[in-house]
Amino acid sequence: MKKIVFPICLAAMGLLMTGCFSTGNGALSSLIGGAQGGTASNIASSVAGAVANTGTLENILSSFLGKTTLNENSLYGTWNYRGVDVAFESDNLLAQAGGAVAAGQLESKLDSQLQKFGLKPGSCSFTFNSDHTFQATISGKTIDGTYTYDASSRKITLTAALGLFNQTATVGTTATGISLLFEADRLLSLVSAGSSLLGGGNSMLSSLSSLVGNYKGMKVGLGLTK
Repeated sequence: MKKIVFPICLAAMGLLMTGCFSTGNGALSSLIGGAQGGTASNIASSVAGAVANTGTLENILSSFLGKTTLNENSLYGTWNYRGVDVAFESDNLLAQAGGAVAAGQLESKLDSQLQKFGLKPGSCSFTFNSDHTFQATISGKTIDGTYTYDASSRKITLTAALGLFNQTATVGTTATGISLLFEADRLLSLVSAGSSLLGGGNSMLSSLSSLVGNYKGMKVGLGLTK
């Protein structure tokens, strides 16, 4: 996921330099999106808009949910796994975790861990059918089950056959498709089921658990694209 940190730096510079500019500083105003007068409030407002528009806060859960309800028909079809998405419940929690750059690094680490369980691009997919059945394919192995989707809450519940797992995720939207956002413990349960199917070891699961357990208010998403 693209992380843009320049607007944040610009905000800090703008607030520090406010006293050095008189009204009508057109160059600065143009740079930060048309703030007139060079006041702190105008600068902060313009930068806030730039932050929202450029996707600096892509790692915030609300950015994944957006303002448009995702209907069930949008889920139908086969979705291929493309990698991990990390979403924090608030900008404060994202800041505590180290910000957008740290979130990107965390995604990379989680990608590496999940690949050990067969969750990697080209080897993992999810198919959602209109009859509320689904099939997950992980490294050539398949898991069949059923699902329910609540459009109002954007919650999808996956129930696998043979009692492998029963998991609920939030369905987020990205520029390339959707993301199944799991709570850390839910993701671990899902991965554990896949590990049993593929014959993975407990040591790998322990490493993954240690990694996701270090961050408060974080959801781990399985990014999917058609």
